[in-house]
Amino acid sequence: MRTLPVIVAALLAACGGGGARTAQPPPPLEADEVEPIEEPEPEPEPEPEPPPPPQRWAAEAALTAVKGSKLKPATIRFTQTEGEATRVVTVAPLAGLKPGSYHLVVHEGSDCGKNAKGAGAPWPEAMRVDLQVVVTKKAPGALDEPDVAMPLDGEETIIGRTLVLHADKKGQPAAAVACGPIVEASPDDDADAAPDEDE
Repeated sequence: MRTLPVIVAALLAACGGGGARTAQPPPPLEADEVEPIEEPEPEPEPEPEPPPPPQRWAAEAALTAVKGSKLKPATIRFTQTEGEATRVVTVAPLAGLKPGSYHLVVHEGSDCGKNAKGAGAPWPEAMRVDLQVVVTKKAPGALDEPDVAMPLDGEETIIGRTLVLHADKKGQPAAAVACGPIVEASPDDDADAAPDEDE
């Protein structure tokens, strides 16, 4: 009897022949249907740190007259900015001196002693610098030298030594007139400009 095979064949035909179906790919998306991929914004580069401000140093020497000198108390101020030379000024004119030339010389000692005898020998490094002060009948001595090779920092600093004011003899430092130890001072003190000699 052939009825059963005919029925099975009919059922298979109705179900697609019993073969495996191949999966069809989805239709491609239209251009306006594609979602754009958002790129992350690049992080801004950090700004470089500004260089530190240059260091500044200052020192002062309060000059005291030796016996026989009529110099009134006076102060010499030193200021230096990193990478630059030292500026040397008289905070007030050197009053009481006889007219003539005088020399400011750095000495090796740390203390003047009596009548500048404890100041020691002139410091060899400072002997290359000739700080002359000229006194006239009309004007006391004043000084404002902006470019002096007297460092206030490092191994060759003049801080801790003494400053001696010498009288002049044939263009060279002679007898001591006044002396004062060179001590560290505040670089922010604005008393670093020589006043008018007429004041």
